[in-house]
Amino acid sequence: MNHWLDHFSPQTARKVGIALLILSFLTWPMALVVPFVPLPVSDVFKAGAIAAFLMFGEVTFASSLLLLGRNFLKEVMAFVKVTGSQSATFFMGAGFVVWLLATIFVRLAGQYIFVPGDTGLIVLAFAGLTVLMPLLLYPLYRFKNVDEDEQVKAAVLFALPGMVLDAGTVLFFQDVYPNLSPDASVLFAAWLFWGYAVGLLTGFVRKQELW
Repeated sequence: MNHWLDHFSPQTARKVGIALLILSFLTWPMALVVPFVPLPVSDVFKAGAIAAFLMFGEVTFASSLLLLGRNFLKEVMAFVKVTGSQSATFFMGAGFVVWLLATIFVRLAGQYIFVPGDTGLIVLAFAGLTVLMPLLLYPLYRFKNVDEDEQVKAAVLFALPGMVLDAGTVLFFQDVYPNLSPDASVLFAAWLFWGYAVGLLTGFVRKQELW
């Protein structure tokens, strides 16, 4: 069944497999941003494009797994493994849910927060993230019984979905957030970077060190 794999040397198979794996990960956020791109095409065409991106992503992902083999998967799982049952999936899922809720919140009420030139609101927005991220993540670490030495991995897994998806929201800022002023794009991007930085920092700073 896998006779076509014999044409690749182990080194070539690994390189091609990693390239296909990265490509498959890129197709999913591309599918998510298609509805927000102002293209002169019908909604039916956009729906077809989304389906095509998703199918292409699945094919490239499956092909990458065939090329990379089980040993590579074991290496990846060993790298992302976090103490506790299914904790890696939990933190990535939690990160996606938080990203989605935050995106909806900014879409509905961001115009009252991201006001260029309003120093008070800007300070409040950044200060709010500084407090909110530790209050959110430290209880999650405790809930999943994450060892202190593995908090870094958990923090990275939590931040990863949002960082990937927010590349699209920043790139298509006006389409995703038509309620915000175009001048607020830089402020919004800085706010995102700050939030992810604080979230990742919780992986390095133990809760006991804060109190």
